[in-house]
Amino acid sequence: MKQTIIACFLLLFYGSSFAQAYLYPVKINHKWGYINQRGKLIVEPKYDLIGVRELPWYNGSNKPSGFRLVQLDDKLGLINRKKQEVLAPRYQRIRPLSEDYFAVVLDTAFLVVNRSETAVMEESYTDIQFLGKSKYSGNIYFKIRDQKYWGVYQVGKGVILPMEYKQIEFLNVGQGLFKAQAAGSATTFGILNAENEWVRKAVFSDLKAYGQNFIATSGESMSWGAVDTLGRQLFPAEWAEFEAFNAHLMLMTTNTKPKKQFLYHFDKKELLVPSFSFDSIRPLDDKYIIAYYNEMASFIDSTGKRAIDSTFAVIQPLEYPLYRVAGRGGFGIFDIEKRRMLLPHQYGRIDTFQGQVAVVTSRFRLGQGMINRDMEEIIPPQYNSLLIEGDKVKARMGRQLSVYTLDEQAKV
Repeated sequence: MKQTIIACFLLLFYGSSFAQAYLYPVKINHKWGYINQRGKLIVEPKYDLIGVRELPWYNGSNKPSGFRLVQLDDKLGLINRKKQEVLAPRYQRIRPLSEDYFAVVLDTAFLVVNRSETAVMEESYTDIQFLGKSKYSGNIYFKIRDQKYWGVYQVGKGVILPMEYKQIEFLNVGQGLFKAQAAGSATTFGILNAENEWVRKAVFSDLKAYGQNFIATSGESMSWGAVDTLGRQLFPAEWAEFEAFNAHLMLMTTNTKPKKQFLYHFDKKELLVPSFSFDSIRPLDDKYIIAYYNEMASFIDSTGKRAIDSTFAVIQPLEYPLYRVAGRGGFGIFDIEKRRMLLPHQYGRIDTFQGQVAVVTSRFRLGQGMINRDMEEIIPPQYNSLLIEGDKVKARMGRQLSVYTLDEQAKV
């Protein structure tokens, strides 16, 4: 094992990221720690080795998890992107499953621990993957395997589905349901409940969960239909595509020629025929979607109706009830609750508010300035860069540095 670990650590200096909080690995008295760009020790040198790169999530995505291995006395631990120790070096193997759970080996097989290093399951298994956390019940599920087949473990309850399925995934709907493929030669999927009973038999090529009580089903025809969490049919398999926009609305597209599009309301459980003209409909946030018509965008509320008469070239969420909206003069800020513009269309870019202020960019000169929540331009957009440090804003233009002081009302 030691040779394998060393191979992963050889490029320690060269693999460190300049962007990661400006911390750099340092070796003192044969131990590794971290210093900042001023040479100050941030993490005391105590590890034999530190990982060259972040571990990938153990879910097949290969995306970086934000966690790195550390080694001490041939035992492995984890640190996060802030170089804080998440798991102490005491394990043989570690696999990041989620932000809060990790598959670890103490002896020969895997079990799951949380950030407090408390085991959340009583037994160990040859393989464990994170299935998910229910948005509705809060239950947490893991996929477990002893030899060939998979089962499901629920935290606080134990094994709820025996290890007898070729594939299994969590359907995050109102009840604990699972997309499962039985052992043997089966290539189709069915819907299982937490009591190991088939809600719908394994006759589908694919299943997808949308909303609290909507499961999309696809069969041999490759068209989509839908059932509820009790397995009752909501729609026959005659749809080309489903696209959930938020907790209220989903776009459903027929497989007819020409194609037709409808909005489905999850709470009302009914199709809504749009009362407005549109070329396309896109998601925005949990409260609104956007309808585009003749290259102009409109707010559509959770009932599927236009929220206001005004249209914009671009609509982007800022922080509710504020939205970045673009017109002919550039970007401004619109308050959807007050139904009016708070800041006119005059900027090339408006960043997210940092406390009481937000950085804005000039439409033409690309200089940076600043506004406050009263929509006052407190620093003109003429600088190359702005740096906020407490109540001070350092504004740089070429070699010239200007310092602005902000009061409690974010005024200069």
